[in-house]
Amino acid sequence: MLPDLLDTSVSCFVVRIWGGQEERYQLLIEWKVNLDGLRYTGQQIRSRNPNEIIFGLNDGYYAADFDHKDPSQRKKNSLLQVDQSSVRNSYSVFSLLRLHTAQRAIKQTQVTVQKIGKEIEEKLRTTTTCTERKKERECMQLRIAVLRSELQRQRKALGREIDLRQKERAQLQKKDLLIFALRCWHHKHRKRQRSDHPLG
Repeated sequence: MLPDLLDTSVSCFVVRIWGGQEERYQLLIEWKVNLDGLRYTGQQIRSRNPNEIIFGLNDGYYAADFDHKDPSQRKKNSLLQVDQSSVRNSYSVFSLLRLHTAQRAIKQTQVTVQKIGKEIEEKLRTTTTCTERKKERECMQLRIAVLRSELQRQRKALGREIDLRQKERAQLQKKDLLIFALRCWHHKHRKRQRSDHPLG
């Protein structure tokens, strides 16, 4: 229940799943997901295939088409060999949950604004007294102004949260690049030492 926090302007994203125990984990799956390739499964999660990845979006749940392979083929592909040097930290579960909660709050506020707008139109059509119409309209407009202000605040908070996570991710990538550069330098240094002092 987190992909609805993704930038919906992108057409794909990468899902990484780790497995292990006692603080010894390895990357099991690194999957590039194309949004237009997902299949809508409904508003609720029902009985699904084992180990299937389900994505909760604003309008319901989506999944990839199940790959019907024979048991021997599934067993062959159950373990993936992953170069640990290519593993990168992703968002933490806590960060994603916070982003997901903020996104849901924005969605609920938008729905409320639309609902009140429709109520204003309906009451203006059915109210016969000009004074009552004016009073109700002012009250409704005030409620909409408050809700829009709250919506703007939530969007700014969500933007700050996303910026913070992106900065954290950028720092991790810089750290990885530094470690890689140090390893390359160390490798070249050792190679130079061997060439300067050949065996025998």
